[in-house]
Amino acid sequence: AELKEDIKQRMLEAEEIRLANELKNEVLKKVVDNASVELPEGMVEERIEYMIQDLQRNFAYQGIPREEFQKYVDTHKLELHENYRVQATEAIKTELVLEQIAKQENITITDEDVEQEMEKLANQYGRDVADLKAALAASGELELFKAGLINDRTVDFLVEKNTSEKQETETASENTVTEE
Repeated sequence: AELKEDIKQRMLEAEEIRLANELKNEVLKKVVDNASVELPEGMVEERIEYMIQDLQRNFAYQGIPREEFQKYVDTHKLELHENYRVQATEAIKTELVLEQIAKQENITITDEDVEQEMEKLANQYGRDVADLKAALAASGELELFKAGLINDRTVDFLVEKNTSEKQETETASENTVTEE
């Protein structure tokens, strides 16, 4: 009975997380789609190259030799470029929109916030916090980590704002219906 309850609880938690993520994605997509952003071509090309390098790392991780990867890239270069262009464009637009909203709304993080998130991450992966911090700093990804935290806060802000606006609209609608 206890096992059943535990499984049920985990399923409920997973569903809550899924629904929360779905709402975040929906709100974010709406905000980004409504934003007008000029994307520098160089930035898009740089992201595409990064994505191709990431693909290479994945191939290497799977034990596929660099030569085979290069042959694959050479054969599918246009296709890869076009597929990644769409992804890169969306990702950059999203990042720029979130960055602008964070600036406008003065959304920031503290060193304590960074430390707390690193502790969560370290616990999740069974690593030492100091080792994780050193690895992020050494790879130059500490600033990306911080930017990710600000983006998360900004998305939470947008969801909260969207939710409160919906509630206000619903309340106004209910009042209108009640008054009739």
